[in-house]
Amino acid sequence: METKNNPTGRLFDILEDVRSKPNAYSSRKVWASAFDCDPSNTGEILGSLADLIRLVAEAKEATVKFIPGDVALFLAPFPKIESMLSRVHFDATWEQSRAHLDDNTMSGLAFGNHALTPFYGKNVLREDSIAEFIAQLNELLQQCLASDLPPELQKLFMKNLEGLRHALMAYRISGARGLEAELDRAVGSLIRHHEEIKSASSDPQAKAYTAQVFDIISKLNDSVQFVQNAVALAGPTANSITLLLNQLSS
Repeated sequence: METKNNPTGRLFDILEDVRSKPNAYSSRKVWASAFDCDPSNTGEILGSLADLIRLVAEAKEATVKFIPGDVALFLAPFPKIESMLSRVHFDATWEQSRAHLDDNTMSGLAFGNHALTPFYGKNVLREDSIAEFIAQLNELLQQCLASDLPPELQKLFMKNLEGLRHALMAYRISGARGLEAELDRAVGSLIRHHEEIKSASSDPQAKAYTAQVFDIISKLNDSVQFVQNAVALAGPTANSITLLLNQLSS
């Protein structure tokens, strides 16, 4: 399934997925499955639920901003969804939460998805592309751990690569906006430490590794630009990466 660009569409797909789970499942098992988490990793599930709550707010905001006329019908599903998410009990059976996702609620989201689609780009980041990026980031993380980079640079690269990896794993919830925000944060972090990066680049292996990191950041930025179809995204992030590369090669 492709991740929709509009937030109500993403919310609808996630809730359609969890709605299909058996009533006898625990709430923990359902949300872990929806977010592709280990059911025992409570922190990761809670983090994904926090992302989902932000998605609900984003969907409401988009509804009011883009849909013309009376939006009462399109806003009607949100109180039940918010009620469900405010009463998550991991050890309770899923039936208690699933009751909030009745036919009327899901129909309202479906209408909202249909109404918002024209206001968002048609380009999508395919699931196989997301999986490929995650695999590349995993490889870079392993290389970083096994490298002879100075400890402070190892920590810097690990933090930013892991942040990008999380943004891709959460793409189903946060979409291109979440990935864009993480790219901006990562590039800002690298700019702040460009002197340390440049100093370490006197080692050919460190320079080659850094170039790989910048290359995947550039490709991720290109993907965000493609999805959002917004030329403006090519500005700060792409220019900052180019600046860093030029500094390292000078």
